[in-house]
Amino acid sequence: MTLTQDFDQGRDMTLTQDFDEEEVEGLKVKILAAVASLDRGLAANMREASEVDKLCARLEEAAGPITLRWSTSRSSPDASTMDKLAGTWRLVYSSGFNGGSLGGSRPGPPAALLPTVLGQVYQVIDTDKMLLDNVVELLLAYGMPQLPFLPRPDPQPTPGVRLTLRHTYEVAQPNTVTIVFESTSARTVGPDVLQVLPQFDVPQLPDFLKPPKNFRSASFDVSYLDASMRITRGDRGELRIYLRDRPLEAQAPADYVD
Repeated sequence: MTLTQDFDQGRDMTLTQDFDEEEVEGLKVKILAAVASLDRGLAANMREASEVDKLCARLEEAAGPITLRWSTSRSSPDASTMDKLAGTWRLVYSSGFNGGSLGGSRPGPPAALLPTVLGQVYQVIDTDKMLLDNVVELLLAYGMPQLPFLPRPDPQPTPGVRLTLRHTYEVAQPNTVTIVFESTSARTVGPDVLQVLPQFDVPQLPDFLKPPKNFRSASFDVSYLDASMRITRGDRGELRIYLRDRPLEAQAPADYVD
């Protein structure tokens, strides 16, 4: 691995690393194979979680450090890591789910005790508006109730709710993203009858009653980033792996069924 210097039209010199593209692509394939049967990490045991972490560390080392920055050459997506950061990302693995709860080192509710199953989890990043939405789908574990005196309907997508947790964010060089929670909205997903229901915005406290930003914030380092995959390591010790996906608005309701 060699270091080269790149001058970005009047901006400061930055160090960029040449890497073995074949090695990087091979490691990506191994990572995806390792997480394929782990249900976003909910089904991972300690050995499997350790193996995924080691593979990600190898990929991070092979690809070199990430610097999140804008490029003056916006026509070249490969030249701007901020362009690559933007978009819709689908979570395929989180080490925070290894303990069977919906959280990291500060666990959330036990997943097995909820009357729902975890659907798709997305992160939608708007680098122009500096907004980051964490989108979580919770699907009913038992589906819609069927009344015995009514005809059996055609199979329908599993009903549930999609929660969107909106954050603002800031980037601290070289690759740290700090997010601050701002609001929550919810809408139903599943059968057509639920699709027409409007989005519900959870009432928010007035600004003067909101907790300070440091109580509403979290941060993560982007440790690997390309056009199709992103790996982050959070301040709670959580490893997350994302794959780029289509914008949520472009997906049919059936696409959300896990």
